[in-house]
Amino acid sequence: MICLSCSYHLHRECGNPCCCSPGSSAKEEVVTEVTMWDNPAANATIIKHGRGRPYKEDDYVRDPHSTGRKRAGKLFPIDKEAPCEWQRKKNCGGGKNPIVGCLNGLQVQVHHGPNKDTLCNEPGNVHRICNTCHNRWHYFNDSSSEYDPSILHSPTDAELKEILQNEMDWKAGKFRQLTSKRWRELNDK
Repeated sequence: MICLSCSYHLHRECGNPCCCSPGSSAKEEVVTEVTMWDNPAANATIIKHGRGRPYKEDDYVRDPHSTGRKRAGKLFPIDKEAPCEWQRKKNCGGGKNPIVGCLNGLQVQVHHGPNKDTLCNEPGNVHRICNTCHNRWHYFNDSSSEYDPSILHSPTDAELKEILQNEMDWKAGKFRQLTSKRWRELNDK
């Protein structure tokens, strides 16, 4: 079991040698209960994940958006030379209004969707995509009436004709002020 001082990375207060020093069994501990005697509401379970500060449970994170994005960045690193994960695919991103992916974009951003909760860093919810795909998905799915995380991301290969038609529609401004109703009308044709 790791001591309270080490759980807060105050190894000098632990003692000599520290309970986290090499050869100590406490370093292999995965889950640690931290009890704050002066503030019982601050009790939390901390999950050790290797180097650096341990992960806190989601309920005890101060800034969930920032924390979730940082965790996603470590779990799903961007390779700036790799193609966008939605490249040459349709039905990308999930939600009420999935999009047609780009023709030749590269990974630039980490996207959470269809569940926009940044603490939800599961493989089907985090995507490494280009700016174009990222902006287009949010264009169609950011309003509260359009947001539906229950519709999953299930991309399929798109034909070149579909991708080129989508690009021409964007260039022509066809998607300005597009609503969910209008989106369905276009897809039913």
